[in-house]
Amino acid sequence: MDWIPLFEEKRDRFQRSLVAQGNAAYAAGLALLMAGDSRAGEWLRRAAARWRESWDAGAPADAWGRPVGALKASLLAGDEPALEALAPWALELGTATADSPIGRYAAALALLVLGRWPE
Repeated sequence: MDWIPLFEEKRDRFQRSLVAQGNAAYAAGLALLMAGDSRAGEWLRRAAARWRESWDAGAPADAWGRPVGALKASLLAGDEPALEALAPWALELGTATADSPIGRYAAALALLVLGRWPE
C-alpha cells in the first residue's frame, strides 16, 4: 500500500478542521465581544491559535487568510504576547512580497503591530 497519499489526505483534513475550529471560535468571540461579555478574549485567542496551528499542519503556501485571521483575532483580544509572536511570523511567510492582496494585507497588519509605519 502507498501510505503517502493517505497521509496527505489525513493531513489536509486535519489542517482544514483546525481552520473550521478557528472560524467557530472567532464567531463566538465576536458575538461575545459585541455583547460586552468578558469571555470574548478567550474565544478570540482560541481562534488565533487554531489558525496559527493550521498553517503548520500543512496549509497551502498562499493561505494568507490564516495569518490575517490570527492577527485580527489577537488584536481584538488585546493579546500583546501573541501579537509579538504573530507579527514577525506573518512577515517571515513572505506576506510583504505576496502577489495576493490578502497576503499584503497580512503584511500591513503585521507591520502596524510592530510599529513599522513607513513600510
